[in-house]
Amino acid sequence: MEMSNSLNPEDLLNDAIPFDQNKVALLDEIVSALYSQNPTYMAQANEILTKFQQNENAWQFVDIILENSNSNNAKFIALSVLDNTVSNKWKILPEDQKSGIKEYITNLVISLGKSEVSNTTGGPLLTKLNQTLVSIVKHEWTTTWKDFISEICEASKTDQGLCENTMNILKLLSEEIFDFSKNQISSKKANELKETMTVQFASIYDLCVFVLNTSIENSGSVKKDLVKSCLKTFASFMSWIPFGYIFETDILEKLINNFYVVPSFRNDTLPCLVEVASLKISPDDPKCDEYTEKQFLLFITFVSKTVEVTKDRNLTEEYSRISEGQRPYFEIFCLQTGLFLSEFINNQIEKIEQLTSFNEVPSEFSENLAGAVGKGLDYLIQLSNIELSELFKTMMEFWHKFTYYILVATKGRDMFSKTGDTTLINLQNNKLVVNPTLRQDIIPNYLEKLCITMIRTMAKPEEVLVVIDENGNPVEELITDTETVSLYDTMRENLVFLTNIDSKKVYTIITSSLDNLLANEANFSFDALNKICWALGSISECMMEEEENKFVVTVIKELLNLVDKKKGKDNKALVAADIMYVVGQFPRFLCTHWAFLKTVIKKLNEFMAEKHPGVQDMATEVFLKISKKTKRMFVIKQGNEEPYICELIRNLPENTKDLEVKQSLHIYEGLGHMISEEKDEGSRSILLEQLMQYTQNEWQYVLDTANNDPSSLQSIDTIRTIGFIIKANERVAFALGSSYVTHLAKIFQELMQVYKLYSENISSAISNGPGSYNNSILRATKTVRREILNLIATFIKSNEDPELIVTEFLPILSELITDYNQNVPNARDPEVLSLFSTLIEKMGDKMSEYIPDILNYLFESTLTMINNDYTTFMDFRKNFFGLIKNIVNYSLEGLFGATEENFKVCIDSIIWAIKHYQIQLAEIGLDTMSELLTKVVSNQEIANVFFQNFYMSIMQDTFFVLTDSLHKSGFYKQALIIMRLISVVENDIFEGTLSEEVSNNKEFVIEYLSDALVKLFPNTNKVQIQTFVLNMFNNCNEKKEFVSTMRDFLIALKEFAGNDQDSLYELEKQAAMKEAQEREELRKNAIPGLVKQKVLENFNGVAKIDDEGEDDNEL
Repeated sequence: MEMSNSLNPEDLLNDAIPFDQNKVALLDEIVSALYSQNPTYMAQANEILTKFQQNENAWQFVDIILENSNSNNAKFIALSVLDNTVSNKWKILPEDQKSGIKEYITNLVISLGKSEVSNTTGGPLLTKLNQTLVSIVKHEWTTTWKDFISEICEASKTDQGLCENTMNILKLLSEEIFDFSKNQISSKKANELKETMTVQFASIYDLCVFVLNTSIENSGSVKKDLVKSCLKTFASFMSWIPFGYIFETDILEKLINNFYVVPSFRNDTLPCLVEVASLKISPDDPKCDEYTEKQFLLFITFVSKTVEVTKDRNLTEEYSRISEGQRPYFEIFCLQTGLFLSEFINNQIEKIEQLTSFNEVPSEFSENLAGAVGKGLDYLIQLSNIELSELFKTMMEFWHKFTYYILVATKGRDMFSKTGDTTLINLQNNKLVVNPTLRQDIIPNYLEKLCITMIRTMAKPEEVLVVIDENGNPVEELITDTETVSLYDTMRENLVFLTNIDSKKVYTIITSSLDNLLANEANFSFDALNKICWALGSISECMMEEEENKFVVTVIKELLNLVDKKKGKDNKALVAADIMYVVGQFPRFLCTHWAFLKTVIKKLNEFMAEKHPGVQDMATEVFLKISKKTKRMFVIKQGNEEPYICELIRNLPENTKDLEVKQSLHIYEGLGHMISEEKDEGSRSILLEQLMQYTQNEWQYVLDTANNDPSSLQSIDTIRTIGFIIKANERVAFALGSSYVTHLAKIFQELMQVYKLYSENISSAISNGPGSYNNSILRATKTVRREILNLIATFIKSNEDPELIVTEFLPILSELITDYNQNVPNARDPEVLSLFSTLIEKMGDKMSEYIPDILNYLFESTLTMINNDYTTFMDFRKNFFGLIKNIVNYSLEGLFGATEENFKVCIDSIIWAIKHYQIQLAEIGLDTMSELLTKVVSNQEIANVFFQNFYMSIMQDTFFVLTDSLHKSGFYKQALIIMRLISVVENDIFEGTLSEEVSNNKEFVIEYLSDALVKLFPNTNKVQIQTFVLNMFNNCNEKKEFVSTMRDFLIALKEFAGNDQDSLYELEKQAAMKEAQEREELRKNAIPGLVKQKVLENFNGVAKIDDEGEDDNEL
């Protein structure tokens, strides 16, 4: 970087050069370079500025920078430095410096906040100053600045700009205390601040009311921005202020009558009303009835005012014709209105039922409420039809809760009597007669409208792969975003609820929607057809079986007719996708209509020959899905015919000839699922061999060719053929489970020979260097080797005969350990580790005799690859730590039988996993250590030896990661490990001492931790550390309290607690010591004879097949 002045950029970091105006100018130029378009300058500036911000003395130059800099960006950086100092180092600053910072920031906030200044130089700089001021307040408010709220509120009445900024500060303070305090301030500090805020809220309330009243009395005298800030600030308070301020004042009347009705204030008033609608008043509150009545009156008034301000126009239609300039405003209005209505109705639905129920003549209030609820539901339907994703999601979540409530209310006794559903219990306690106007007339009308809306807007299910793109063309969509999946799940459940409430109505709506769509070619769209089919598929098995059968036949016939009518492959592909989705959702129907099922399978086979993108994928996936859910139907005789599985196996080559590998594997797996349902073992074996004959013939051809020409195994085509054969076997093994063993036994020896050959080739090629091998052949060979491991792992996972694995397979599989050990690191496959992890999980202690070899060969060779850093060989790390976890979980006998050296390597490896920065690996380590400690403490003999050798190292290393911010994601599990270790010595879990020099384990650990933590964090004070350590022991048997203790300690570390806190912590220390003594006495007194008593003063199937009248021509 080139500087215009005589200073070098590095001079900014030189403390020997005074920080004067020249240095400020240098800072401005460096900041300017940071925002330039020159990558070199940007990188250099970023490095220098980062170092500047890390300089512990940088905060002392903030005033000079703010007063002399011409760059707002430089001023912002300076304020960030100061804010960081206030947040993290405030307690170690001398009193005079703290007073100086407080006074400087306060004066600057007042200066910039005033009307004549804030309009020109406010903005981000003032916002940052506010944040810094709030950081100071959080430290000083409850001690040296108790009048902060009253002072700032009183001063704000003198200037509107200052008052507006005060609103922003109060809002920020409220958010910091009530919303963002978790993990930033200790729980005790947070509670103190919340209590102080609540106690002093009267001053804040008076200021807000002062602004609002002044605006009402003389609207022109108060700036609109000030009124808006006041409303936003008030909204942030609503969730926590005492209810009296809301319901025992006239604030709600003012908000809705004076501000909601004003367009410029409407969207800022709505969040206040939403918060009130969301409030849940405890029945134990003595004023519960009074406050609830005010909420209901607010709701009725809100609906009335909304009709007034919208002129009762339809919001959906209004949105479609509103101008682009007005759209953002209208969108906020719609979203906030939707939140108000949905929050109130869902929170109060049971109370609404009670208040609109009657035995005699309804009251005026009941009628008004019923009318308001009806209009509110009408608005919610309108809002549900607006094409605004955030609003639509909110509406679907509301309807999900609402329709569930109605379902419980209408079908509760029959459907939910055994679920313990609280909604049902509450409804059963309601003895009033339900108002027929609400439940029978009003609500069903809107549920019908909701059903129509959801069918029109149904989200795409994950399994649908053919969709319409933005140009109206059918395309394959392989990735579905998580939001769409989540929305579909919500909408599907909504439709399920609606169907259970009134299946005939849903049936009518779906069929009429389909009829209307198909009857009018001019209005036909594939998008609408898709959504109808997706909605239909989402409600399978909700209706009575007879009703559902009629429903499905009607729809499928219509769709099959549409396939014939539509011209062009694109159009046929889209209808095919809908057919495949629908039939895949109704296995119950398929199981009871064999001819229909058989026709569906034939259609799927036809679609498998269709080359349009996505059709083959979807056809094979639906085939697999139907195979899983209706598999029994394919292996039983239908009349005098052979089981249909036989025909499918015979036609396998023809049906799969046009498919890609992944698609063919779906077919193999589907047929495997069918075969798994054959009950006769002999017939099952025959079917299996018939299915595998095609791959077996290819396998035998490969082996015969290799016997004559060994080099043929290095051909890329041969390697790919082998790869497919193994993958097909793996899918069938997955589907068949233990029954696959008969085929695996035939190919196992040759499989292992191919594995060994390829493994040696891979190791040799990598050892000889890049020029000695073909990259594509090496990659393909590695893939085949891995697929062999996957096949064996799949078989082991599904096998139910451990003895068979031990006697027939394990002796040969153990050779994999030697092969892995002998290979060069880059030639090894991490799946070997995964395979033995699977074996241990499945076989348990039957693997004990193999654990020494695993530790000697797999552990040693893998550790040499991963013990120098945290980043290389990530797959090996994951599988290696997973292997250790399974040894601990399933074969502890083998681990405890290992040599002392190997056992230590295993413990060190668990700790090594815990220290990893990659979250998943650290989690594996923490879970493994937690499980190990649980099992160790259950065995007294093992515990004695284990804790004497490893207690202190585990404690030390766990504390290391606990206090390292890069490991904060594992905090909870780290804390629980430490809790277990503390409880070991607190509760005398093991006999003996932690070392020969120790006489009392608890005293030793307390002293050790206290000294170690003081050394590790020199800015903390000893009293604070000692208190923390004692509290760990006091709370080690209460998980919630212990975790809270640990969290508060970590938060305190961020604040660098200074010496002035000694007196406060001394009191806590004494309390902690007293509790510790009392707990110790209770423990001793519980043991007879441990404490000598001086005086005793007190004593104390098969689915049915219905072929009648059915044949393939029915469709």
